[in-house]
Amino acid sequence: MTIKGETQALVTAALDAASSTGGALQVTGGASIAKRLWIPAITASSGLQTAVLCQSSGGEMIADSVACLASSEDAKNIFGPSTLGLATVMSIDTIDFSYRDTGNERFDNAPNHRMVRAGFSAEQASRVDARLVAKDADGKVRTIVQDSFIAALWRGMREQQAKIESLDRRIQERP
Repeated sequence: MTIKGETQALVTAALDAASSTGGALQVTGGASIAKRLWIPAITASSGLQTAVLCQSSGGEMIADSVACLASSEDAKNIFGPSTLGLATVMSIDTIDFSYRDTGNERFDNAPNHRMVRAGFSAEQASRVDARLVAKDADGKVRTIVQDSFIAALWRGMREQQAKIESLDRRIQERP
């Protein structure tokens, strides 16, 4: 199927089963989808990924090879050392959970959907420190911000190491 504009094909459904784009919808110049987008049969790979799908702050979906995060100081306004640390980590409990059914039979019946997992509650983390979570457009807490949580763990580990070294010095100084 092809939808043509004045001078070019605007939308093409590639049907060549021998190509990597077989069954793909190709939209020349981009497309805007105003509500939800489902991709139930998206290709999954068990190998090393070369890009992840990220949403920009403007809503554009992009393929990004750095997992949607910028670590360079060039992309950051730095306010100083983070205050997240051992006290933060110690204030958050781990939970065992499984995901609730979504109503999407294909997703709900996937083996990994029903497995019991260990993790965290974004709501609990939010009560400890708002920097640990991301919220949706309505302000509802949705997920743990992994890089903030890792930073808290990292600083907590450093704080513990400093205590260990201090205790080691005290032990060695004993008569």
